[in-house]
Amino acid sequence: GIKDNTLSDLRLFPNPATNEITINVMSKENANGTLTVTNIMGQVIYSENIAIENGNNQYQVSVSDFGAGFYMATIRTQAGSTTQKFIVR
Repeated sequence: GIKDNTLSDLRLFPNPATNEITINVMSKENANGTLTVTNIMGQVIYSENIAIENGNNQYQVSVSDFGAGFYMATIRTQAGSTTQKFIVR
């Protein structure tokens, strides 16, 4: 059957960012996942395999090389995904 998305409440700061973003996400289970950042054209410019634990998870991503613009951070597991827009100045 289809599992419920076990990820919720993705928060990202600072927004707008200049050097680094911190991503917080809540999970209802332990899971392996991916953290990806895409630009406005949908190109993946950052991707990392992550271990997600039950509860609150925090990840840091350096954005100093990204260039100014709009981006989307997505955390994806087999159970679903959650996305947040952010701006790099």
